[in-house]
Amino acid sequence: MSCCAICTPTSAGDQRALFGDGGRELDLIFDFHAMQLMYLALARRRAEPLMRAVGLPGAPRDCGWATFVRNHDELTLDRLSEEERREVFDAFAPPEEMRLYGRGIRRRLPPMLDGDERRIRIV
Repeated sequence: MSCCAICTPTSAGDQRALFGDGGRELDLIFDFHAMQLMYLALARRRAEPLMRAVGLPGAPRDCGWATFVRNHDELTLDRLSEEERREVFDAFAPPEEMRLYGRGIRRRLPPMLDGDERRIRIV
């Protein structure tokens, strides 16, 4: 039986453990760390933050990480440090009313990237 979950563990190690013993509990887990690091990379206009995502623990055989741009109305940035979150806010949600709960952004991707089709396609 295959299972997929939307999980928000506190660390990459916790996230890896959700697959269970040899991947017997879950087959696919949404990679919230990589998604948030992608927005930090976009804000910095450098790929370096994504290298941290590449260094996360691998999935067990026959399991995988689901990479995504976003999956709900709020772009959650709760896995980033305060300084990193500030960088993303400054780049994509400068006015306070674009932010939610001090950890998220309430905007869609095209306006965040100023309609730049090249950058949108890269994402």
